[in-house]
Amino acid sequence: MLFERYPAIQTALRWVGSAYLLYLAWKIASAPPPNLKAQTHSIPFTFWQAAAFQFANPKAWVMGLALMAGFLPESGQPVFNALLLAGFAEVVALPCIALWAAFGTAIGQWIKSDGAWRAFNITMGVLTAACVVLILG
Repeated sequence: MLFERYPAIQTALRWVGSAYLLYLAWKIASAPPPNLKAQTHSIPFTFWQAAAFQFANPKAWVMGLALMAGFLPESGQPVFNALLLAGFAEVVALPCIALWAAFGTAIGQWIKSDGAWRAFNITMGVLTAACVVLILG
């Protein structure tokens, strides 16, 4: 409804989102390979730290806003519809995240050299930048 009334907002979001994706693509493609020989171990977030981080995570906000803007029904109870949509999103997200994590673990087992890491980062950067074609196309 907001985008129907003010289509310039949607256009602006497309351009800003595309610019952000291109920035991320550059950061990914130009990222140095990790120091695989380092013996330092970082402490991962606790469950509560990770949950709190989602409030500062721009990707989570963009995903949530896009989900609501694109799929929230206009009829019915807004709170019920939003909760139902959030529930469906979690049913889809959990297996996708698990698959993503498994893929990352498997890729990490194969990429052992600096050159392989650079090639992987460049490939991921190019694929991220290619998403802009879908957004603006």
